[in-house]
Amino acid sequence: MMTTKQKKRKVRVRHVKHASETNANQKSLVKVVIQNDIGEWVRPATGDKFYIDETPKFPSIVFEIKTDAPPPYQWKWTIVWDAQVSSLRESKKRGKKLRTFSQSSSFTSNEKSWEANLNNMIVGGKLSVEVAAGGTEFRRTVFVLGKNPAKEDVVAFISAMPNTLGFDKVIDQESHFKNFINADNEPVVAGDRGYGLTQMTNPAPSYEQVWNWKENVKAGVKLFQQKQSEAKDSFGHHP
Repeated sequence: MMTTKQKKRKVRVRHVKHASETNANQKSLVKVVIQNDIGEWVRPATGDKFYIDETPKFPSIVFEIKTDAPPPYQWKWTIVWDAQVSSLRESKKRGKKLRTFSQSSSFTSNEKSWEANLNNMIVGGKLSVEVAAGGTEFRRTVFVLGKNPAKEDVVAFISAMPNTLGFDKVIDQESHFKNFINADNEPVVAGDRGYGLTQMTNPAPSYEQVWNWKENVKAGVKLFQQKQSEAKDSFGHHP
C-alpha cells in the first residue's frame, strides 16, 4: 500500500501535433481525418477541400513539391471514397458502408508540380498524391467534394434527350433533385445501393456515374428508355 511519504509517479501524456482533426460541433457530419502526409510541399495544404462545381467541372488542384533533387520525378495518385448510407434529411448522420470506390494511376514527370487530372474523370473522395524525388518521398492528401446542380439545370438537361417525358418526376420522387447531401457534399446513398439523383441501383453505377450528376442522369435515362421500349413491345399489340 502506498504511504503518504511515497512519491506518486508522474504520467506524461504525449500529444502528436496535427495527427488528427475533427469538428467540435456535435451535430456536424464532418468526419475525423487522420493525417499521414510527408515531405515539404508548396501547395496544397494538408486536408484542403476542393469542390466539383454545379456544371459539373472538376476543380483545379495543383500539387507542387519543394525539392532540390533533379528530375525525373515519379508521381502517383489515388482517390478513394467510402459510400455510406445517407438520408435525404440533412441533419441525419450517415450509416453503414456499402462499398468503397477507388481509382489510381502513376506517371513520370520532369516537373515539380502537377495539376490533378484523374484520367479525365469527375470523381470525388480522399485524393492522395505521392511523389518520389531522388531518395525523398512526398505525400499529400486533400478532399474532393461536390455541389448540387440547380433543379432547372437538371430539367433542361433531361429535356434535351429523347423519350424522357416524366423522368423529371422520377428524379423528384427518388432524390428531390439532390445528387449530394449538402451537409457533407458527398453523394446520396440509399440503403438498397441506389446512388445520386436517379438512385441508380441495377445496373450498379460506376464511380463517375455516382459523382458526375450528368453521367448519373444519362445512366438513369438509358434505363428509363429501355423500360419504355419493353413496355411498348409487351403491350403495343393490345387494342
